[in-house]
Amino acid sequence: MTRAEYFRIVILKSLRKRWSWLLGTALLIFLAGMMLSQPLVVAAAGALAALIVVAGFVAWGSFRRHKYEYLG
Repeated sequence: MTRAEYFRIVILKSLRKRWSWLLGTALLIFLAGMMLSQPLVVAAAGALAALIVVAGFVAWGSFRRHKYEYLG
């Protein structure tokens, strides 16, 4: 297993463990946008941006936690 394959598996496992937090954050951002009377497109774009940012933080944290465990 190459290093890239190892980290892909580790990061995907981490994202699968935290799927409820990822979708919950996006949903809360979307609802906040709708409550602030933003257009639907703006609220959806904010939710998508939040989902991407939070998923990036999860992936980065997973990478940092496991970067010294790869022995390949």
